[in-house]
Amino acid sequence: MVSFRSIAKYVVNPRRLADRWRIHCDLRQFRQAYASLFGVPVRSDADPRVLVVGLHDFIPSAKEDGVYAKTLEWRGYTPYILVERNSITLQYYKVFGFNRFIAFSDFIHIVPRDPFLDRAREVVSGADRAADLVNLRYRDVYVGRHVLSLLTRQ
Repeated sequence: MVSFRSIAKYVVNPRRLADRWRIHCDLRQFRQAYASLFGVPVRSDADPRVLVVGLHDFIPSAKEDGVYAKTLEWRGYTPYILVERNSITLQYYKVFGFNRFIAFSDFIHIVPRDPFLDRAREVVSGADRAADLVNLRYRDVYVGRHVLSLLTRQ
């Protein structure tokens, strides 16, 4: 039985009903497009390892990534989680039962930074103000907003 309160929230805010309908439609499309994907067995010639990139401290994303990695594990893959050594998200991945972690900081020294820094300086050299960076593109990819975000956080 439907209660008066459950109906009243849609009468007071009809957008809520529209939002629920959009979510329902999206879920139906998602289910039709991807439900069969999770029924595909692991190929016998496949390397059953998968890298999950968890280079953030955003807990909701870590939970979501954990669900994805667990699904892959159930399908026969072995997840390796790439994280920062002292990240809080490491504990969340452990809740999922994962124990194969790769610390990003152990590998960063392998990549030479000088060529990247020189190229970055060259790309932003023409920008005199923040507004110039907004539409900055590198190899046909808009990177300006990300550059500004990085600069404001430093």
